[in-house]
Amino acid sequence: MTFEQLDYFIEIVKHKTFFDAAEALHISQSSLSKQIIKLEKELDVQLFDRSKRSAQLTDGGQFFYQHSLSLISQYHQLMNQLKIYQESLQHKLNIGILPILNQYKFTSRFRGFCQLHPDIVLSLDEVEENELLAGLTMGKYDIIIAREGLADKTQHRTWEIAQDELVVVVPSDHPFAGKEKITITECGQESFILMNSYTSVHQLCLRLFHKNGITPKILRTGRVESIISSIAIGEGVGLLPRKNFQTFHSENISIIPLFPTVRLPVCCIKNKAEEITPPLKQFIIYLRMLD
Repeated sequence: MTFEQLDYFIEIVKHKTFFDAAEALHISQSSLSKQIIKLEKELDVQLFDRSKRSAQLTDGGQFFYQHSLSLISQYHQLMNQLKIYQESLQHKLNIGILPILNQYKFTSRFRGFCQLHPDIVLSLDEVEENELLAGLTMGKYDIIIAREGLADKTQHRTWEIAQDELVVVVPSDHPFAGKEKITITECGQESFILMNSYTSVHQLCLRLFHKNGITPKILRTGRVESIISSIAIGEGVGLLPRKNFQTFHSENISIIPLFPTVRLPVCCIKNKAEEITPPLKQFIIYLRMLD
């Protein structure tokens, strides 16, 4: 006996004919009759008086009907409660991330994670670095994805999930344009257009200048796309993450790696004081496997 057969049986009693019950159930009358015959054989009880034109219950059918109502009601209640329970098992991760989805192919990586872990729901919020830290501190985000320089090692744990490096960006007709590598000292006298002052890349550039005894001439700061446009017309030179150029293209610029290499890792960052939940652990492990 199946609960589907019980539903069929109760529908027949409700509609008083096999034909009307089959219409309501969207199945053929013959399929419905076969299921009821199968149920009667298993129960060893004739449920309907087939000498009548309408679907009238036998005494045994009436007895079975009264108990089947209670049984099917309990079944549907159980299924509803099970659905609520399964939904409660779903976990949501609130993630703050820099606008770097394209550069590091994070969109496909997140999609892959969701397919592998359908019980974990990712909520992504693309914001700038100052908002990321504030959101992490206030508990708005379970974890943030940003450049390693944003993290405070006394307060945060970090896991590297993507690699990048700082490069010098010059106009294509600049004397440096043909160089394979360049030191920060060699370009120390140039006029720089840097990323906005609130970014960790800007702060890294300032530390790099200071370490090498350079007092830089900074024309202005801005967003990556505007910096590249300005460099392309010869306004100055820049220091930018290499992988930005997977998204922002220009035919009139040259990219020169720094020597020694200045790494710009992208990391998952979370507060040390907060526990790593099982869903968060699965998320970090997955991203690190793909690095």
